Amino acid sequence: MTTEQKEGGTAILAQIMADSGLDQLIRLPTEEEATRLGWIAYDEEGRIIPARMIILRNEAIGATLGYGYRNDGYDGLAFRQRGGGGSVIMPYAIIAGELFVGTVVQNRILQGGPVPNLPRGMLAAGETHFEGAAREGTEELAEAGVTASEIAIPHALTGVGWNPDSAFLATQNPGEGVHFFGMRIAEAALKRNDNGTFSWGSGYKPLEGDRVAEGITKCVFMPWQQFIHKGDGENPNRARDGFTAIAVALVMDHLIREGHLSLSFS
Repeated sequence: MTTEQKEGGTAILAQIMADSGLDQLIRLPTEEEATRLGWIAYDEEGRIIPARMIILRNEAIGATLGYGYRNDGYDGLAFRQRGGGGSVIMPYAIIAGELFVGTVVQNRILQGGPVPNLPRGMLAAGETHFEGAAREGTEELAEAGVTASEIAIPHALTGVGWNPDSAFLATQNPGEGVHFFGMRIAEAALKRNDNGTFSWGSGYKPLEGDRVAEGITKCVFMPWQQFIHKGDGENPNRARDGFTAIAVALVMDHLIREGHLSLSFS
């Protein structure tokens, strides 16, 4: 590689890092720091790659994964996406004074197989977290036969974003992070199942294609305690989805503060 090619590559890398915000988090190590690197990169043939910085970029979803020397004094990874994270929607219903939360079973290979999850998605370019939640939570649901009287526009469950893995996810700027939204479903829109859970009534058709809206229309509503303690009931020892657990706590906090739910302790 010529000096001109190397300088051109360095300029491209610097621009990618600046655009993504990774330039605030990782950098090339000095010669002395490079002797203390803990991570080793291998190629597909098992050969060690002598890399001091690696950047992976997905333009379609606005996500960047970087490896380099971090400002906390170690080499490591940092992952950034639009808004520092997407929008998570918690469909819920209050039935006979009890909170039922809507989850959809999805195959998550990193969790070992099918587990209950919440509908969630990344932000489109130029979109705010609320706009993303409203787009996914209301516009697409109309195609499934859900009317405005049967659902509420997604409402923010907290005024700040959340970072579920601060050792990996980068949310260094104000307002960034995963944002959680609640969507209350009218009891009349649901039907009771034999096992005590609820599903959408017979007048609704599951959506296909849009992953978030499809997830909402396929949700099964269960008592919040059931999710926390049993999950889907088929794999009780499998790790639970952390996004869903956070959303359950935030929905309960919202409903208690609004006077729609009360808790009793014995």
